[in-house]
Amino acid sequence: MAKVSLSTKIHIPLIGSLVLGLIIILGISWNGINEIKPVIHQNEKSKIKDMMNEKIHAKYFATLTNAITLGHNGDVGTALRFNDIAFVGATLKNLTNDFKQNSDFKNVKIHVHTKDGFSFLRHWSDKRGDDLKSFRKTIRKVMNDKKPFVALEVGRDGLAFRGISPVIDDGGTYQGSIEFMAGFASVLKDLKVEDGIDSVLLLSSKYKDLSENFKQNVSIGNYMIINKSESANDKLLSEIKPEFIEKDYAVSDNYFMTSTPLKDIDGEIIGYLLGIE
Repeated sequence: MAKVSLSTKIHIPLIGSLVLGLIIILGISWNGINEIKPVIHQNEKSKIKDMMNEKIHAKYFATLTNAITLGHNGDVGTALRFNDIAFVGATLKNLTNDFKQNSDFKNVKIHVHTKDGFSFLRHWSDKRGDDLKSFRKTIRKVMNDKKPFVALEVGRDGLAFRGISPVIDDGGTYQGSIEFMAGFASVLKDLKVEDGIDSVLLLSSKYKDLSENFKQNVSIGNYMIINKSESANDKLLSEIKPEFIEKDYAVSDNYFMTSTPLKDIDGEIIGYLLGIE
């Protein structure tokens, strides 16, 4: 039997110990990574949700403030009282031009309603006289409460922030209401420019028949894409799985995703804003 050298006797156990130690270290590191991943994901989720909610709440506040300002415009109250459509039309044209030139509201829409819940004037359309209270909860609310408020509501023009304020004439009489409508475009833009977050606006597919425009939209499960940040390309969209939308957060092959629910005036979820990094 060949003799084993002293060097071999020393090195074999040493190498074995080193290999065993390396395996133990790798095992501990792997377990440590797996344990810390959920913490990292929770922190990332909270960060993105906070950014999205901050932008949404800022838009809520600005929309409500503008609606209240419009509600105190004496010209609108006088026009409603005397049914002067031409006068209020000219007034709204001037107001919308001011918003476009002096604020971030570039695509604002203003809608004036009569005190009995009918459309008095849409500044962007000739359509008027339709019964709004029959299908719009927000119109019934302002008629009943006669107080300003803001809500998300779906219409034929899409999902919008709608600030609605009662219009009271100089004599203190309720003459109707005025609505300041603003979309999500600036929210999506600010998330990308200020925070580096891509975003996708999703609306429940139950509204698909409400507008011809919706029928052209891409669907993901029970939701349809109605807007997105400019940099949200096809590759990114292809990684959004239906089950990701309502989850607290999700990780795809290349992206981290989390969402915030969008609710109507009754607290019903009508869609989601998905933040992606």
